[in-house]
Amino acid sequence: MLLVNVFISVLAFAIGCCAKSVSSRNIDAVGFSGSGFYIYYHFGVVRKLRESGLVVPGQTSMAGTSGGSYIAALNCLGVEGDDVEKAFDSQIALCSEKSCEGRLDNVASKILESLVPGGDAWEKCKDLVGVHITVGEDVRFAECDSQPSTGLTVTEFTSRSDLISALRASSFVSGKSKTDACATPFRSMHARDGGYSKELPCPEGLEGNNCLRVAVVPSSQWKQWSELGGDVPLDNSTDIYPGIRGLNTLPISAEDWLKTMFDAKAIAPYLDALVQLGYDDTSFWLDQNVLL
Repeated sequence: MLLVNVFISVLAFAIGCCAKSVSSRNIDAVGFSGSGFYIYYHFGVVRKLRESGLVVPGQTSMAGTSGGSYIAALNCLGVEGDDVEKAFDSQIALCSEKSCEGRLDNVASKILESLVPGGDAWEKCKDLVGVHITVGEDVRFAECDSQPSTGLTVTEFTSRSDLISALRASSFVSGKSKTDACATPFRSMHARDGGYSKELPCPEGLEGNNCLRVAVVPSSQWKQWSELGGDVPLDNSTDIYPGIRGLNTLPISAEDWLKTMFDAKAIAPYLDALVQLGYDDTSFWLDQNVLL
C-alpha cells in the first residue's frame, strides 16, 4: 500500500510539472494592428477566431489601424474570408508585376470598393467598429515627419463612401500611398495612417484585459517598427503575433520581416503560409487560454 501511495504521489507531481500554463480571459473585443501586405496573417487569425466562436460577424466589437481597420470593418459587414483573400490576391499579383510604390491608395480604393457591400450595410459598423487614423496639419511632403501625431478613432459613419474614406485614411502611408503626399482628405481633415499615432487600438471603452490584441510583426521587431513612423510601440499586452510559437515558425526571417512589409513581389510566395501562420498562432493562443 505504501508503494502505491508513493507511486500516486510521484505521478501527481509529474503531471503538475508537465501541465501547460493556462490563463483565464474574458474577451469582449478584438484590436488589429497595421499590417502592410502582412494583412494575410490577420486573415488566418480571423478565420480561426470565427471558427472558435470568439468572433461573430456583426456582433463582436473590433478596432484597427491601417490594414487592421479593414479586418475590423469587413468582419462587421460579414464579408466572407475567401472573398477578401481573392480581392487582395489579384492586387498583390498586379503589384508584383509592377511596383505599387506611390499608388497604394489606388490599390486600397479598388479593394474596398469591391468588398464593402452596397445599400445600407455600412450602418452595421456604427459603434461596432473603430477605424483609427492620424490627423494633422497640411504640410509639405518634406515636413511629413515633423507632423504631431494626433490620433482619432472613428466609430460613427454617415454612408458607405464615408466608411471607405475612413478606411483609406487609416491606411494612408506618407509617400507610399501617393507620391509626394503626406496625407489624404477625410471630412475636411488631413489624415494619414493610424499607425503614426497608435499601432494597435482596441475599441473605445474596451482597452483593458478584455480586448484581444493582434499584431503582424514578431516581438523582436516591435521597437524597430515603432521607430519607422513614430507610432506608439507595442508591448507585452499584445496577445497574438508572428513568432509566438518560436521564430522558427516564420516563413520569412524576423530580420527581413519589416523590409518585406510593403514589397508585394517579395511577399507573394508566402501568402498562403502567412494565412496558415495566423491560423496556427491563434490556435496556440486559444489552447493556452481558458475563455470565460
